[in-house]
Amino acid sequence: MPFANQAVDKRRQLKLFAQELSKKAEDIIRDNPEKKAVLLCEGRKNSIDISLYSLAYPEFIIFPVEGCTDVRRLMPFMKKYCKCQTFGIIDRDNHSKKGIRYLAREENIYCTKLPFIENIICCPEVLKVISPICGKDYSTIIKQIRTSLAEILADKLKLLNPFNVSFPDDEEIQMFTITIVTKNNVVVHKVVNLANIMYTFRDKVIVVQVAYILGLHSKDTYYDFIRDLLYSKDYGEYLVSIMSKYLPEIKIN
Repeated sequence: MPFANQAVDKRRQLKLFAQELSKKAEDIIRDNPEKKAVLLCEGRKNSIDISLYSLAYPEFIIFPVEGCTDVRRLMPFMKKYCKCQTFGIIDRDNHSKKGIRYLAREENIYCTKLPFIENIICCPEVLKVISPICGKDYSTIIKQIRTSLAEILADKLKLLNPFNVSFPDDEEIQMFTITIVTKNNVVVHKVVNLANIMYTFRDKVIVVQVAYILGLHSKDTYYDFIRDLLYSKDYGEYLVSIMSKYLPEIKIN
C-alpha cells in the first residue's frame, strides 16, 4: 500500500512542521509582545509576499509555506499544536466569492482581493509612485502595459479558438467581449476592459511586462526594487497603504 504510506508520511511531516513553527511562534511572541498571532502565507523565505505581509500585518508572525495547497494542508495541524491564533493568506487566483467566504469562515484562510500578489505590486496606483523613480512617464507606461497585456490575451484566445484574433497595428483595442452559451442556452457576455486589465489579469507574467517597460532587467529585479521601496523611509509607508487596499482584513480575537 505505497500510497497509504505516502499519506501517512505526509501527515507526519505536516505534524512535525507545525510543531516546529509553533515553537518558533511561541519564542517570538515571548520576546516580542507586539506579536499576537501567526499568519501562514504562500512563498519562500525571500519572497515579496513576506516583505509586504510583514509590513501590512505588523501584529502577525509571518511564516511562508510554499503554495496555496501547503497553507491549507498545514492549517489544521497549526490549530492543533500552536497555542496562539493561526490564520492563512493566499492569492485569490480563481476562487469564487463563495469559495473565499468558505475559506475565511471554515479554515481561517483569507484571499487577496486581486488574483495574485503580482497584480498588487504592479497595480496602477503603485506604478504612479514608482514611474518617476524609474525616469518614466506614468501615462505612457500604463498605456504600454495595458497594450502588452492585451496582446498576450489576444495570443491566448488565438490558441484556444479556431479563428484568428488579431491586434491591429493602427488601432487601439479598448476591450474584449467573450460570449458564452451555457448548457441551458443562456447567453453570457464577459467583457474584458483594458482600463481594468492590470487588476484582473490572471497571469504572473504581468511582472515581466512591467519590469521590461520600466526599463528594469527582469522580474527578479522588479521584486528587489519593490522590496527596497517598501522598506525605504521615503516611500515605504505610502506604498504599503496603497497595497493594503487589496489585502484582506484579518482580525485577531
